[in-house]
Amino acid sequence: MINVSCAPGPAAAVGAKWHTAELPTLVMYLDPESIAFGLPSIPGGEEMLVRFLRELSREAANLATQMEQKRAIAARQAVDGQAIEGGQHRLRGSGEPGAARDVWFDPTDH
Repeated sequence: MINVSCAPGPAAAVGAKWHTAELPTLVMYLDPESIAFGLPSIPGGEEMLVRFLRELSREAANLATQMEQKRAIAARQAVDGQAIEGGQHRLRGSGEPGAARDVWFDPTDH
């Protein structure tokens, strides 16, 4: 068993290639390291690689979505913080915090 921890560099990429008609490989070019996932040489190896690649695809998509959502939340919080620092106050309507009835009040607006 081998455990590897890497981070992609600026030129990182992923590619699928066939070395022969029977030998598929997924290669992660991490810049500068590379990791290749090939067909296991055991009975059922093709099904095993297919299952792994589908799981890798699903989990990578989930992680990318979570990271984008986290970045969007941080951006909204930064905007909210700038509005408060800029002299604006957020007035909420009755009900739950963050209700759709949010209103902006700028005390410097005459």
